[in-house]
Amino acid sequence: MNYLRHLLFAGVLLLLLPLGIQAQLTQTVRGQIVDMETKVPLIGATVMLAGSSTGVTTDAAGNFSLGSVPVGRINLQLSYLGYEPLQLTELQLTSGKELVLAIEMKESRQALNEVVVIAHRRKDLPQNDMASVSARTFSVEEARRYAGAVDDPARMAANFAGVTTGSAETNVIIIRGNAPSGVLWRMEGVDIPVPSHFNGGDDVPGGGLFTMFSSSMLANSDFYTGAFPAEYGNAVAGVFDMKFRNGNDRKHEFTAQLGIQGAEFAAEGPFKKDYDGSYLFNVRVSTLGIIKSFISEMSSKQSIHYEDVAFKIILPTRRMGTFSLWGIGGNSQSEREAEDDPAEWTDVSLSSDMKIAYRAGAAGISHKQSFNSSLYLSTTLAATLSDADFEFGRRRVEQPTTSIPDIDNLNRSYKLSLSSRLNHRHSSRWHSRYGIRWDQLFDKIDYRKSDDERSMQTVANKHSNTQLLQAYAQTKYAFNRSFSLTGGLNTTLFALNGDFAIEPRLSVEWTLNSHHSLMLGTGLHSQIAPLYFYFMEVPAANGGITTPNTDLKMTRSLHNVLSYNWAISPLLRLKVEPYFQYLYNVPVLQGGTFSTINLTVQPPLFYQPFVNTGKGMNVGIDFTLERFLQSGYYYMVTFSLFDSRYKDDKGDWHNTLFNTRYVANILGGKEFTFRRKNGLNRVLGLNARIALSGHRPTSPVDLKATLEQQDIVYDESTPFIHRRKGISPVSDISLTYRVNYRRCSGTVAIQVKNLIGKQYMGQSYNQATQQIEDFYFNSMIPFISYKMEF
Repeated sequence: MNYLRHLLFAGVLLLLLPLGIQAQLTQTVRGQIVDMETKVPLIGATVMLAGSSTGVTTDAAGNFSLGSVPVGRINLQLSYLGYEPLQLTELQLTSGKELVLAIEMKESRQALNEVVVIAHRRKDLPQNDMASVSARTFSVEEARRYAGAVDDPARMAANFAGVTTGSAETNVIIIRGNAPSGVLWRMEGVDIPVPSHFNGGDDVPGGGLFTMFSSSMLANSDFYTGAFPAEYGNAVAGVFDMKFRNGNDRKHEFTAQLGIQGAEFAAEGPFKKDYDGSYLFNVRVSTLGIIKSFISEMSSKQSIHYEDVAFKIILPTRRMGTFSLWGIGGNSQSEREAEDDPAEWTDVSLSSDMKIAYRAGAAGISHKQSFNSSLYLSTTLAATLSDADFEFGRRRVEQPTTSIPDIDNLNRSYKLSLSSRLNHRHSSRWHSRYGIRWDQLFDKIDYRKSDDERSMQTVANKHSNTQLLQAYAQTKYAFNRSFSLTGGLNTTLFALNGDFAIEPRLSVEWTLNSHHSLMLGTGLHSQIAPLYFYFMEVPAANGGITTPNTDLKMTRSLHNVLSYNWAISPLLRLKVEPYFQYLYNVPVLQGGTFSTINLTVQPPLFYQPFVNTGKGMNVGIDFTLERFLQSGYYYMVTFSLFDSRYKDDKGDWHNTLFNTRYVANILGGKEFTFRRKNGLNRVLGLNARIALSGHRPTSPVDLKATLEQQDIVYDESTPFIHRRKGISPVSDISLTYRVNYRRCSGTVAIQVKNLIGKQYMGQSYNQATQQIEDFYFNSMIPFISYKMEF
């Protein structure tokens, strides 16, 4: 705890240093304005600082620069002949870093009138103009501000309607009752593996502890919860479409952060003077040794650490467009030893030895080229990798100091990808987008498990590879300012077995008046199973080996969403979205009750064939009441009521593992700004969140098997029939104190997850008492850090 005290003392000391500033603190706001569809720079666009007479116009490259802007929250007004006016509100400007913006303006659908009305950017709408329903943008500033987000985009998304979390200690997200493995993660236009340390946390693939890159790397990005546009394929639950921002191309800037969770360093800047190229680099090294002492659910003999790196390099050329190099990579490891005294074996985790290692990464080279005012081409070549290694050993009362190996599982996937997208603007009312994707998939699985004689036997050892090919086309036509139609088609070919999916997508937007609008989205979506499913080896009756799952078809899902938006005021909006999703062709265990809809990290998959007779159904309604940040405060209230069920091979319907029935989120915050006569700027931020949800359903415990294996074994013949009564609460709070000095800014952040809460995690077997007990997670998880930007 001395480390913690020293860190707090150093942070407070730095914040209280008297610097004797005599003038008001200012900073530079710069950026580039381009056409939303073609990315062509807009020459002569006007940028005004709201509430003042300060303004500039963009140059031949679409660039602008506003100097000597007072630090704090600012608003910008943008206008350009033939384009819809835009107002960017509540942008955060600090003394430590220039504010560099990448702005896209939308061509007006009708001739300009003499009176120009400034339009606020709808913060609830996505960056992608092709998306209509179940989509919104998220920003790096929100990931830092929202309580419980701890600078993690995945945790921030848990606040949105229709989204539930795995548990307080993981960033697993569950969208409208779908499995987290059904979420598509995309970076810089490329589909990537789950970018989370310890992917598979909460025993569910699709998330882990933290995202593998700092939120400070992100530009505004999009999050989809259903009925997504045709450019997204191989996903049935949702989409995270993330983009890295460009580094500052005029000034070298640095960020250093130190906290009880580790250290972080970032740098960005230009390569040389009068060249628009830039670099952006971030590295983090973390150990949770201090945080572990606050979490009673963690063993004293458990060690956890991770490190990651992310970068983006921009290399513009005069005639050949812009090239960019980007990448992320992360490594996370956790080791745990069993307690030596059998009297302390109150849970299987205390009588077992475990080692988990997860490595993932993605790197690519992208090229963007605007041919004219109507055509824009973007192409990316990338490679991705994910590598999960899990070792598990048990100890017995008769030999408490000897670990008997039980499971050794290595699952490695890597991929080569080529994607290209062409944007074509036919007119101000009509634009189209076309694209292709090619993925060369590789997979290796080496799965060994102990038998009844406690000797390790190879269950699966297989290398495999195949291709996944996708092509799409989508177009949007605005009949007038009130009514528009978006149609698209995505096609997917799985080369391994020739399975081919044609997925039409359609959405309609109808603006009733300035306050009310309706949107309808529908479409088919599909997703292949994890590659190792197709190569599972099953013993045949004649003693041979077969691979019956090779011909498994893709899971298909029909999404239907109706969205109603009420703009109560420019800052307050209500959104209501009822939805219905129907899944079919779902791989299920032949003759059993298991479905890939409930996919966990170690499912009972081997030695048994799967068939595409499964079905699923998710029906519900999402409510969002959101007040956007202005005058220093904001709030958001979301509520989702839903039912999620699946059908097994026997024809019986059951609750899914993720059918918590409801979830509610209440979050908000307030900023207090203190300006002294000497110009020193201090900002205190208070943010809080509480999430309430039902409990996950569970299967009955197989008492006989549990006693034999000394660990919880569920009776899967009647899955998920039990539901614990009551509410599962999670509460988070964050406090930030930022001081803007003349040439730098410093921020102390105190964030606490699960401040008040007791989440039911299921049942466990107490080996010491030989009793089945309820297991809860009720520890607070603190994060304290000090960050300097200069």
